[in-house]
Amino acid sequence: MSQRLNRRLAASRAVLLWERLWPLLVPLLGIVGIFVSLALFDILPSLPAWLHSLVLALFATAFLIALYCLVFRLKVPHRDEAARRLELASPFGSRPLQALGDQLANRDSGPVAEALWRAHQERMRTLAESLRLAPPSSSMAERDPWGLRAGVILLLVIAVSGGLHHAQDRVLRALQPAIALPRLGPDSFEVWVTPPAATGLSPILLKPDGAPLSLPVGSTVLGLLTGGWGTADLGINDETLPFTRQDNGSQRVEASLQASGSLSLRQTGQTVASWPVTVIKDAPPAIAFAQRPERDQRQRMLLSVVASDDYGLAHLRVRFHRASGDPLVVELPLARTHPRSAEVSVWRDLTAHPWAGLTVSASPEAEDQAGQTFVGEAITFSLPERPFTHPTARALVEQRRLLTENPGHAPHTGAVLGRLSLDAPTLLNDDLTVFLALQSARQTLRHPRFNLGEVQDLLWNSALRLEEGSLSSARRNFDEARRALEQALADNAPPEVLERLMGDLRQAMDRMIESLHSQGNRSTPPSDNARLITSEDLHGMIDEMRDLAQTGARDAARKMLDELAQRMENLQSTPSTTPSGEDPGQNALRDMIEQQQRLLEQSHRTAEGLEADQGKNQRSRSAREQGALRESLEALKQSLSSPLKGLEEAARAMGKAQGHLSRGTWEEAVEAQGEALLSLRQAARALAQRNQGRGRPHDPLGRSSNPLRSQDDGSTQIPDHAEIQNSRKILDEIRRRAGEWKRPDSERDYLQRLLRPF
Repeated sequence: MSQRLNRRLAASRAVLLWERLWPLLVPLLGIVGIFVSLALFDILPSLPAWLHSLVLALFATAFLIALYCLVFRLKVPHRDEAARRLELASPFGSRPLQALGDQLANRDSGPVAEALWRAHQERMRTLAESLRLAPPSSSMAERDPWGLRAGVILLLVIAVSGGLHHAQDRVLRALQPAIALPRLGPDSFEVWVTPPAATGLSPILLKPDGAPLSLPVGSTVLGLLTGGWGTADLGINDETLPFTRQDNGSQRVEASLQASGSLSLRQTGQTVASWPVTVIKDAPPAIAFAQRPERDQRQRMLLSVVASDDYGLAHLRVRFHRASGDPLVVELPLARTHPRSAEVSVWRDLTAHPWAGLTVSASPEAEDQAGQTFVGEAITFSLPERPFTHPTARALVEQRRLLTENPGHAPHTGAVLGRLSLDAPTLLNDDLTVFLALQSARQTLRHPRFNLGEVQDLLWNSALRLEEGSLSSARRNFDEARRALEQALADNAPPEVLERLMGDLRQAMDRMIESLHSQGNRSTPPSDNARLITSEDLHGMIDEMRDLAQTGARDAARKMLDELAQRMENLQSTPSTTPSGEDPGQNALRDMIEQQQRLLEQSHRTAEGLEADQGKNQRSRSAREQGALRESLEALKQSLSSPLKGLEEAARAMGKAQGHLSRGTWEEAVEAQGEALLSLRQAARALAQRNQGRGRPHDPLGRSSNPLRSQDDGSTQIPDHAEIQNSRKILDEIRRRAGEWKRPDSERDYLQRLLRPF
């Protein structure tokens, strides 16, 4: 069979398929045409919702039935059916295509029969080549005698001509009947926004009014809803988060805000509520020195900073740097309430640090609750160092500084410690503790990798003990107890913690007062009109601080703690006990101790080879000064009403030192001068004990002896005794009522909230 005939058979098959498809397709197209026409006429939205829904259901049903008929009733024509259609459309009246497929019944019919058969086949082949394809025929006239299909076309043309410009909106309205589905009301949903904990802000319940919101970055959005139809979703900018159904039938969603945009709540495709949102980034804190660090007479340093943060400060500190070594970090007290701005001024004693006396760079540093840190502008200055009058103490501090700057100085330092230990009674005040500490430091320095920090501490503590005796550790304990109580008040510590810390402060204060007594009186007596303060008054201040803290007046308690620290500070430079009729030789004895210390230091430097002039002039000048001091001591002995222990020994040691100085034997002179200094200090302590009890302690600031009547700068009001007692009575009454279980729960909750700050 030729290709031409094959193409005609394929075309005949396609025509036959169309003749079968078209009657099934017309109903489907008619249904679609009628619906589109009604939609473009915008008729369906004007119907009642139930009727609109019913019409949509009917159209959908009819469409599905027509589609079902189209799919399951349509039969694809076979090749034989296509050949038969070609033959029926030809005028021959025969079936050439069928004949071409026939076979000779008897192949043994003979040559004549075979020749006739071949001629017949050739004739049928010629007829098949001349077959023509007839156009498709339609049976719609029989199926649709009323011509409804034409009416649908006419209706569609009219609808398109009038509603084409709004075709999309009208079709959508036709597909969405206005059914009143259950929707969320204002009482059916809650949207909470919780700012990050670092901001210290409270959670916010959003109102459905759509007001603009300004929220910190990282805020958590929590959506809760009950009721409505279908699953809701939360829209954050371009992101859509579906709600999750809970066991009780409610829905919940949680998300985080990271960028500005919009926040919306939607259900069944409709927006229930929306809010414009501006996300605010957390700015870093700011800090700067309020003034350059100052120093007082004890070489304590005043650190004053001003800091602020948009949500709250968490830590304030000052960081000291040098080119080498780990930085020194000083934490500044800050309330645990995380204030947004703070002005902090504190005194800190840094003279014990190895960098004392060296140039450092100090930077204020602030940290907010989110962990962001800001470093303010640095300033450079020399870290205060403590002056020492005791020559051995000064030598120890000098060796400590040399070790700090260069650990390779260890062999020389060990040698110096060895020389000092050889004459422990003279140079070390006959103090076994100092001797053992220096021996320990000396042994530590012998190791190639010695612990530098351990040696620094041993040298510093030894120098302090030589200079002040027990007063040094007592002052350190008092400062530690005061700082602990100061931080606890700032942190709103519970009452039991404050009670324990105030007990520690009382004990440290008593030890410090006792040490001050044992040091002897080193200042001039008070004038006749001096204001006096007793140890009972100092204890009363601690009791008053306890009452203030218990009644919630913690700012006033901190104010009183500062005042107590100031008074104790001044008592260190002014005698804690001053006799009303002081012995006239007390000031002279103090001056002699200072002169003997100076002579001992000068002799020690000469013995170490640190003085350039070691000749005859130096020996005679030192001997004359020592002799003059011995004569002054003899005059003092004559002026005293009764002998004083230590003066005779001091006079003999001074005479021995004068002889060694005149001969230039400096090491022996140092030993004799040390003995004289020890004897003078022994006499000073004996004189202080003799004068003890002749007078009352006086306040070096000249203030009232009643600590409750201290003057205030107006920034913090300290209540008087009567006010504090009234406050305690009220507080006790509130506690009593809060413990009565018969009272209403609302009243007891209110009373508990009142007690919470205390």
